[in-house]
Amino acid sequence: MSRLPKNLRGEFFGVGSLGEKKHSEPLDYVNSLSLPYTFQIPANKEEDMIRQFAVLIDGFEEEGGFLWEPDINVYREMLQSHKPLLPPRKNFPSLYSMCEKREYNIIKTQITAPVTMAYNIRSPDGKKLVSAHLLPFFESLMSRIGQGISSHLENCSNEIVLCQDDPSMAFILEDIKRETHQEFSMKNLMDSVDNTYPKDIIPAYHYCGDWRVAHLKEDYLLWDSTPKIVHIDLINYTPEISNEHAEKINRFIQRGGALALGVIPNTDDGIRGSVLQDLRTNLRLTIDSFQDAGVETDLLISSSMISTQCGLSGASRELTRKVHHLSDEYPAILKSFS
Repeated sequence: MSRLPKNLRGEFFGVGSLGEKKHSEPLDYVNSLSLPYTFQIPANKEEDMIRQFAVLIDGFEEEGGFLWEPDINVYREMLQSHKPLLPPRKNFPSLYSMCEKREYNIIKTQITAPVTMAYNIRSPDGKKLVSAHLLPFFESLMSRIGQGISSHLENCSNEIVLCQDDPSMAFILEDIKRETHQEFSMKNLMDSVDNTYPKDIIPAYHYCGDWRVAHLKEDYLLWDSTPKIVHIDLINYTPEISNEHAEKINRFIQRGGALALGVIPNTDDGIRGSVLQDLRTNLRLTIDSFQDAGVETDLLISSSMISTQCGLSGASRELTRKVHHLSDEYPAILKSFS
């Protein structure tokens, strides 16, 4: 069974970050989507994707860099307690304001994946906290936050899509291939994502980086994992892949997985014609490349959403709003390629 509800095929999948300055401004156009989503305003430093959740770690340095001195008591409490955690309002305002505005049939939200949390928080001596010993701490942290956010959103939504944003996973994979971080296996990394999702949500995953090389030998991070909605950048990383890779994608979709196709540029400079012209052009290139590699076109189209290549924090207000206001045309455009 597909993790993508039928009514969301071809609809807009919002990554999360916006270039707006005020929280009141995106509410109307985000709420007009078939899949409304809680959003982040990175211009507000409190909503930085690391600080936003790390503030819940006892001893985390909030004012300066992302620093934390590992403490055995804090470590034990984090792993032993199953109490849900909820970010404060100042760190995730839309999580609260959207539920106060209306009720939803379905809503999307996002958290930062455990590997990215560990990769970006350092000990006071400057060392990254990515290790086989500390990764379980961040898995537990983000799992408990996922539970807290989901419980909060259950008060205003029937269904929840929870996406993990993971911009640092690509760096860990590169380190492993360079024979550093050999304590991690592909299973460790996949489990760090899959074990973090709470029950009774629709899982999603935003992979930042070259998704085409997100594998170690025959093990593929994205396609051998639990079926979920996987968002990938298809502008910087066009789907020029092997037949083996294409077959992995086919099997992933057949097992219930889905894709959020990052085919809309996320900056004003990236737009060559118009939003809809670029969408059609990039979709054509994407679908042709997937088809040439061996991905089944009808399978792909029936299991995909449309998205920007990454978040919209670098886009102008005008472009941001166009991407959202035009989204009711995306499903028909995608279906036209079938």
